[in-house]
Amino acid sequence: MKLKYILQITIIVYLILSSVPQNLSAATRRGIRSSIQATVPGKFSVTLFGYTAPTSIVQVNGVRVFAQASSDITGYFRINKLLISDEAQEICISTIDKERRLGFPICINPEGADKLGQIGPLLLAPTLSISSRNIIQDNSVHASGITFPNSEIKISFFELQPDTLTGSLASNFLSLFKTQVYANELPIWTAKSDQNGSFSFNLPTAKSLSYRFFVKASYEDSPTPKSHTLVYQVTPFTDYFIRTILPWLIFLLIIILTLTFIIIYDRKTGKIRRLVSKFSRTKMMLFVSKKYLQLRRSLYNFRQWRMSNQIRFFPKHR
Repeated sequence: MKLKYILQITIIVYLILSSVPQNLSAATRRGIRSSIQATVPGKFSVTLFGYTAPTSIVQVNGVRVFAQASSDITGYFRINKLLISDEAQEICISTIDKERRLGFPICINPEGADKLGQIGPLLLAPTLSISSRNIIQDNSVHASGITFPNSEIKISFFELQPDTLTGSLASNFLSLFKTQVYANELPIWTAKSDQNGSFSFNLPTAKSLSYRFFVKASYEDSPTPKSHTLVYQVTPFTDYFIRTILPWLIFLLIIILTLTFIIIYDRKTGKIRRLVSKFSRTKMMLFVSKKYLQLRRSLYNFRQWRMSNQIRFFPKHR
C-alpha cells in the first residue's frame, strides 16, 4: 500500500513539473527575471517635425498613439518613427513650455502620411497666461507666453458685457427693448518675442468691461494656430466697494447698533446687569470651580507620575 501511494505522488509531481515551460523553468533556476513585451498594432510610422517654444516639451496624443520630445534652443523639434495605430483617426500635438504652460493643441489627420513618411513642418501655437483674471479698474495687469524667438505676435481682443453690478443693470435694461449685445472686436495689437521666445504685454483696464483675447505668432511669414483664449474682467471700484467692502461695513454697523441698544436698555432698567450677575454667581462660578478641580487633579496625577518614575529609575541605596 505504501508503494502505491509513493507511485501516485511521484506521477502527480511529474505532471506538474512537465506543465511548466522549459524556458521559464530554466530562467527560474538561473535566477533570471523574465520580462513581458507587448506591441501596439499599427499601420505605419511617420516622422513629425516643426517649430515651437524653445526648450519645451512636445507631446503627441491619439488613440493608442503617444510620443514626447524636446525642442532645442531655436524651437525645432523632431519625433522619428512615430507609430500610428489602426484606430487613430487624428493625432494632436501640443506644447508644454518651461513655465509649465500648456499650449493649444493642433490636431491633424494622419491619412496619406505613410506615402510621404513625414509630417511637417508644423507650427505649434504659442503658450499664454495672465497675471490676474479679476482687476479693479485702472490697475495694471499683463499677459505673457513663449513662442519662436524673434517673431511677431498678433493679439486679438474682444470686448464683452462685464459680470458686474452695473453690467447686469445694463443688460436687464437692454433686454426690455429686446436688444442683443454682441462682442466688440478691437484692433489687433502687435508685440515681439525676444531671443528666448518670451513675450509679454500690458492689458487694457481703463473701461469696466470683460475682455477675451488670444495671440498668434508667425514663423517666416507663416502664421501659427491661435493660442488658448483667455478672459479677464475689469471691475469698477464702486462695484468692488458694493460687493466686497459694503457688506462688512453693514455687519459692523449692526454690531455697533446692537451694543448701543443693550447699553441704553441696561441703564434704564438694569436687567442686563442683573442677568449677568446671576449668571456669574450660578453658571459661571460652577464652571470655574469645575475647571479648577480638574486642573488640581491633573497636577496631582502629574506629580504622582513623576515621583513613580524617580523611584523606578533612581532607587534609594540601602
